[in-house]
Amino acid sequence: MTNSAGDVSQKTKQSVMWYSTLPFATHMIRFLNSLLLARILAPEDFGIIGIITVILYYSDTFTDFGFAKAIINREQAPRAVFDTYFAFNLFVSLTILVIFQLNASNIASYFDIPELEAAVQVFTLMVVITAVSAPMKVKMRRELNFKALALIEAFKVAVSISFSLTLALNGYGFWALITAMLVAQTATLIPLSVVTRYVPLPVFSWSLMRDLFRFGKWDFLSGQLQLVANNIDKLIIGKSLGAAQVGFYDKAMGLAKMPHDQISIKIANIAFSTFSRTRQNADELMYYFRRLTATNAVIICPLLAGFAAVAEPFVMLILGDKWAPMITSLVLLCASFAISALANPVESINIASGKIALQTALSLVLTSGLVVSMLAVVSEGIEAVATVVLIFHIARVVFASMLLCFHLRLPLITIVAPLWLPVLASFVMLVTLKVADATALAEHSDLLRLAILIPAGGIIYLTLVWIIPSQDCEFIKRKTVNKLRKLFRKQGPTHV
Repeated sequence: MTNSAGDVSQKTKQSVMWYSTLPFATHMIRFLNSLLLARILAPEDFGIIGIITVILYYSDTFTDFGFAKAIINREQAPRAVFDTYFAFNLFVSLTILVIFQLNASNIASYFDIPELEAAVQVFTLMVVITAVSAPMKVKMRRELNFKALALIEAFKVAVSISFSLTLALNGYGFWALITAMLVAQTATLIPLSVVTRYVPLPVFSWSLMRDLFRFGKWDFLSGQLQLVANNIDKLIIGKSLGAAQVGFYDKAMGLAKMPHDQISIKIANIAFSTFSRTRQNADELMYYFRRLTATNAVIICPLLAGFAAVAEPFVMLILGDKWAPMITSLVLLCASFAISALANPVESINIASGKIALQTALSLVLTSGLVVSMLAVVSEGIEAVATVVLIFHIARVVFASMLLCFHLRLPLITIVAPLWLPVLASFVMLVTLKVADATALAEHSDLLRLAILIPAGGIIYLTLVWIIPSQDCEFIKRKTVNKLRKLFRKQGPTHV
């Protein structure tokens, strides 16, 4: 490899290490925090948060307009590019803020939830805060500085947990979550500025904007479609079934999606940055694709398969009887986001290698089908909506893989090879645990079932992955062995 390639390799390895392992640790802390909040707050509180977070995600796609990936994909990115990006973000975010301030009462009336008016007015301040932080985060992603991003994310999680738990315990309801998100996002601005040595200025360049627009318009459209796919279900359920059903669905979605967002999406971000830097070299591109795809699958598949296997005793023991209506949806959504995780690296390489228009066209077709299907089945309940989400993500991975094979002229085995072992081992683990739970453990307490199923699932998965040979997963085994050897050497006896 050239020096440049070696630099990319080193930064990619470091990024995967920090941006997957540290977020995994913070994910577990956030997971525990979400369980405590579910005990304290009512499903209706989570329903209100589920609706207003759709507003934030939708607004973020307008402020970003696809320019983040356009900047990462550029060969050169001087300061003027980031300042132009910030100027555009700031203008759009302030416009959106005014629009939602004026229409908050109409939103509350539409959903017939009076509390939404004040919640929307306060929460949309987040749009302006994220506009300030966005160019600094893009700068770090472009430079593959995911270690610092992971540390800042951990800091944000710590601040958020501190505020949310304190306020929830003091009876602030959904305001505990809104306040925590606003304070935590604001608190990250200082470390972001220090690490990047950059303070964004609203200096606008039309020529740079036109250049960013050529790539960004497709990512913007893709972002709109992704937003619809990820959030339209909450709006449809909220309008048709009410805040409580949104709360059940949103909590199931949040639990199932957390490993996906905290690990798989972060690996996909690293993948896009790495693919953008290596897209001119086909061998390097496929080397990183197979390694990042295998790493993603080895981590995500067992987590979500195992969670699906213990969903019923987990919900009843940890969250309580009031959350029982979400169990079936939780199982379906765990399967959905395991499959979504498999699609993420494939879509990233499609976009980074210049097929963003075709990838976006596929997303348009699939998302249109998703919306129509949800509207057709929502009267059947949240389980029917979750089933539609599962079918959507299956279609995503199938069609994204077909596009990748076609435009890079790859055999399908290139995509399947890094996936088959973790998928097979996770499936065997899931079936084994479900059979054991339905037979030998059926009459036991939820606590005992969890105490047996969780370690048993881990042993089954690790054993299968370790004993079954797979060329694409061998590097993970080697690295694990090397890490364990170093650990045992450090802890070994000291000879005088």
